[in-house]
Amino acid sequence: MKKYLSIVVAAAFLVSCGHSKRIARQEVVLDTLTVTAKSGDPYRAAANKVWEIMHSRVSLTFDWNEKTADANEWITLHPYFYATDTLLLDAKSMNIQRVELIKGQLTWPVAFTYHNDSLKINFNKLYTAADAISLHIVYKAMPYSSITGGSAAITDDRGLYFINTDHKIPGKPSQIWTQGETELINPIPGSPQK
Repeated sequence: MKKYLSIVVAAAFLVSCGHSKRIARQEVVLDTLTVTAKSGDPYRAAANKVWEIMHSRVSLTFDWNEKTADANEWITLHPYFYATDTLLLDAKSMNIQRVELIKGQLTWPVAFTYHNDSLKINFNKLYTAADAISLHIVYKAMPYSSITGGSAAITDDRGLYFINTDHKIPGKPSQIWTQGETELINPIPGSPQK
């Protein structure tokens, strides 16, 4: 008897747990919207993210007359997702002097190439997303050595600006500044718009 009573109580409980309300279904028809790009305005996809920056530090010494900066960058990063043995850094208008891999207190020189404002470093091993690497890059930033572009909002695309450093405009202070909007002054993975 107890067995049957337990089955009846369990069945009653399961039935009472059911959803008694019916969900109303409503269908909505929206107006058609057509989107077209301006002719001659190409699609510009974001660059693929291959490396993730964990930390970076830059030390700069300015040459006011030459409008350049001698620089040291220490950067720690890891592959974003896929394993890779190559690191490509955006390094516009730079003279790369050396690249070193840092492990603890020791450094090893790393082979690199610099072409079309890109610093390419080929490692002798494959790094995964679990591997963090630290690099020391010694370079000279030369923002006035190449032709500038820009956009409607910012007409120059230099990462570093030297204002009246030759003192040709009396009463105007000499300044060095950066906005960090269009171009950068340190080598980084991908494009600076990221």
